[in-house]
Amino acid sequence: MDRNQEFLNTRQELYEYLVECTRNMDLKNFKVFTTNNICQRINVSRNLVSQYLNEYFKKNMLVKVNTRPVYFFDKKTLLEKFQLSSIDHEFDDLDFFIKFINNNMKYRISFDKAIGYNLSLKTVIDKCKVSVEYPPNGLPMHLVGEKGTGKTMLAYLSYQYAVEKGFVSQSEFKCIDCDLYQTKFNDKKTIISEIKNVFIKSHIQDYIYIKNYDSLSDEVRVEVQSYLNDIINKGYTRLAISSSINFSNNQMIQQTIPLVIELPSLRDRSIIEKEYLIAYFLKKEEQRINRKIFISEQAYRALIQHTFTGNIEQLKSALKVSLAEAFSNSKLDNNIIITILSLPEYIIKTTRIDFKKSIIEDTIYSLEDISHNHNYKKEYILVTELLSNGLDYINNRLSYKQFISNSYQAIEEYNDYILFKKNISDEKIKIIEQTIMHIFEYIQDVYSMHLSNSFIHIFSKWVYYSDAFNESILYYNEYSPSDIDDVINIIRKESFSEYTIALEIISLIKRNIDVQFSYIEHIILTIFLMGMDESQHSLPIKTSIIAHGYATASSIADVCNKMLKHHIFNAIDMPYDMSVSEIVKQLRKILYYSENRDVLLLVDLGSLENIVELLGEVPNVNLGIINNVSTNLALEIGTSIMNKKSIKEILIYAKEKVVTSYRFIEKSKKSDIIVFVSEIGSEIAVKVSELFLNSLSKSIDVDVRCYNYDAFIEFYHSNDFEHYNILFVATTININLTGFTIISIEDIITFKSLDKVKTCLSSYLSDEEFEKFNKNMLNVFSLQNVVESLTILNANKVLSAVAQMLEDLQRLLYHRFQPKTIIGLNIHICCLIERLVKKEEIMTYSNAKEFKETKKRFIELVEISFESIAKQYNIKLPISEVAYIYDYINNDSYLLIGKDEDF
Repeated sequence: MDRNQEFLNTRQELYEYLVECTRNMDLKNFKVFTTNNICQRINVSRNLVSQYLNEYFKKNMLVKVNTRPVYFFDKKTLLEKFQLSSIDHEFDDLDFFIKFINNNMKYRISFDKAIGYNLSLKTVIDKCKVSVEYPPNGLPMHLVGEKGTGKTMLAYLSYQYAVEKGFVSQSEFKCIDCDLYQTKFNDKKTIISEIKNVFIKSHIQDYIYIKNYDSLSDEVRVEVQSYLNDIINKGYTRLAISSSINFSNNQMIQQTIPLVIELPSLRDRSIIEKEYLIAYFLKKEEQRINRKIFISEQAYRALIQHTFTGNIEQLKSALKVSLAEAFSNSKLDNNIIITILSLPEYIIKTTRIDFKKSIIEDTIYSLEDISHNHNYKKEYILVTELLSNGLDYINNRLSYKQFISNSYQAIEEYNDYILFKKNISDEKIKIIEQTIMHIFEYIQDVYSMHLSNSFIHIFSKWVYYSDAFNESILYYNEYSPSDIDDVINIIRKESFSEYTIALEIISLIKRNIDVQFSYIEHIILTIFLMGMDESQHSLPIKTSIIAHGYATASSIADVCNKMLKHHIFNAIDMPYDMSVSEIVKQLRKILYYSENRDVLLLVDLGSLENIVELLGEVPNVNLGIINNVSTNLALEIGTSIMNKKSIKEILIYAKEKVVTSYRFIEKSKKSDIIVFVSEIGSEIAVKVSELFLNSLSKSIDVDVRCYNYDAFIEFYHSNDFEHYNILFVATTININLTGFTIISIEDIITFKSLDKVKTCLSSYLSDEEFEKFNKNMLNVFSLQNVVESLTILNANKVLSAVAQMLEDLQRLLYHRFQPKTIIGLNIHICCLIERLVKKEEIMTYSNAKEFKETKKRFIELVEISFESIAKQYNIKLPISEVAYIYDYINNDSYLLIGKDEDF
């Protein structure tokens, strides 16, 4: 490594470490800010650390406290962390430094505490601010989102924001949880009275949050809405409700609470936010248990890639379960390491574990490593490289051409990063992309500069991330504003044309999207335009791909340019509604700016080959056209251009290379099967399948298979699985797999999924035959009949006992189960009783030890509710059977009892 580069990296590492320490400072422990501690941390001599610290101090980037020992803090981080308007460059006393911060600090703006406040939650938070700031007294808001998406957190942050901004004083945040009210109180009058009492006892400036509003019955909601409308009309507007349902068709709710704010699910948020959440939750646990936490690369990747249907709450729960497992495998004085096997079983089942051929062990990350990875490190690297290259040119260490080439490559690498890693689903990006497309069309017409659709997509993400990007690069940047000014000035001087085009693009973005770009982004855009132009003009042949379709030409050009590591191909996408005359107009511009150069066109259809007839005379340009373009052909031609072949040689070579080959693979016929699955050791699947087959009006050529859960998973992962076409899987337990239709046996019994069954059997049963099958099921699939077929016990007696048990269990858990869950539990527990009577209970359950340790309260409540049955049949309930009851309840969509630490 170059010696100067080594020192530069050390200087950067020192500054990044000091920034991190300043960000985490608590105004109590200052040991980490001493020279001795810093030199030990980054393993550099004390003299070199002192030199670097004093260099930064002279640049006015650090605050220095001249005591013994001397302390250094990053100035920008201090200003942002404590919301200071300014701070002295130097202090003579540590106590005075602390006093100055305490006296001048402002509270951190509440919404900044929300992870993703400047990314996927940006639009959401903007609307929350409107709710608080809307004159004269704010505007009630309706937070809509799936369970676990953070609705309660945003309601509380809105309250804090109202306090911080001075919109309310001496107010309280009061939460009404309708879910608890609906469970706790039996009649609607009591529920309505309890909700009204909260308002009666509250001050008019208190912030009232009505949580889980959709859990109220329709009758209760009507009266509550009427009451809310009355108090809002009286000036009580500090109000928010939340639900999993958007009541868009309810005019009364819309009139009462017009501001609807939809929260994105975790699967729709960016990967970087998921990384933030994982680091945040693990950091809190690390502080709580006072043990250092590490996580393996495999485990970290599994958490990032898993789709958490329960959103943030489920992610948090998964991390706690993983930590508990990792903790049990660690010694009391050791660090805790979360491995792939520490994760909950439902994550492991959906995780593809990469096979590693090398003997290198799995990488282990500390929480500092994770934090370092997602704190806009890529943006920091990009800006540092651009400014470093620019200053190297100013100091005669690089030529201008090298400066542009090196910087263009860095931008291309960053473009790949934001295109593939910063994945986010937001309608706002689509709107930005449409506007950018119009802007680039205008630029193309005025300056004859073609920008591909793929770059439009990338540039739209630049615009979307602009605020967060500017904040991060300024936060980390070790270069002063004067350095940025120097680089922008040399670009303005040396590349005035591209600088002017970039300036106009930025102006149009400001005018149309109201996004203000910084000088840094002006530099990036100008260099990118220069890099494109430079790479095109460095070749003897100017080559363009023209193809029908929205982005066909762009896709081929982008792939080939990346594989050849050189910008050889421009692209002209030709949507099917675009006229040939428009293409001719663009080609004329290309030819006009290609005087005394060879031009090669690769087209996809023969009709475009004759486009030259519409161009008219083409002076001072040798023009070649090749049809039937493909990625493979473009790669061959690109290689020839880089090898300095003439245009005539390339045309002859291309004709020889266009050879069509084919392979025909006949499809093998798969056998149709229907699968019934139940928990380990249970015969429910077998018996229900018999009832199902007996209901069919005729014999069908379909194999019916019955598995317990483990056997089915083994079948799913076996080679035999590929030989079958599964019409549907009927199951008593949750199966988190894809590729086939899954129907719960409870839904079959309650006739809620007959449409799915009809669709799956459509090739075997006509409408009349299915109608007959439906009638047969009505006779066979009553709960009484099902239980009689599944057990030797007296159906009436056992169903009565189970019904009382379930009623007691719901009361003890303070939750009402779904009807389908109750039916499933009736069948499961009836069969469970028979198994216990016959001494054939299920003895196996994965993670039984962990279940026993973590769900003690739940086990106790089930045993209490089962006590009467245990005495009646002289049986004892084993832990494994309790665990399967827990799984049934935990899959209830009204309830995720795993989120409640008491159960």
